[in-house]
Amino acid sequence: MQKAYIREEECVGCTACLSACPVDAIIGSLSFMHSVIVDECIGCQLCIAPCPVDCIELIESSSSTSKEQMAANAKIRIHARKERLQHEVKTLEQINKAVHHKEKQSHVAAALQRAKAKYESNDYQQIIHPITTSEPKSKD
Repeated sequence: MQKAYIREEECVGCTACLSACPVDAIIGSLSFMHSVIVDECIGCQLCIAPCPVDCIELIESSSSTSKEQMAANAKIRIHARKERLQHEVKTLEQINKAVHHKEKQSHVAAALQRAKAKYESNDYQQIIHPITTSEPKSKD
């Protein structure tokens, strides 16, 4: 069976192959070289096309694991990957919601501060309370 192999000396660490692998059989992080977990690779070739430096190739690999066992392992890893990605999406949504909430709070706080400053100014006080803030009329 053929499996993906990354020529690590050529890898630029772009992470394009990480997101392409449906079973998370590639490890690494941004700006660092990546490697394939050979026992987990299903040979789907989805990681080859996104690689900008063509450092991924398929090599023949002998494995003592049966095709049925490999398929069962792949299903488990695919399910785990989907759960991880869903969790990441939910986390990002929560972060965006919190940021949006904080922005709303800061806009409201700024509006209240402007209103308070305007209310405390003498000009506004004279408009609202002309009797208490205006000077008494003199009797001539």
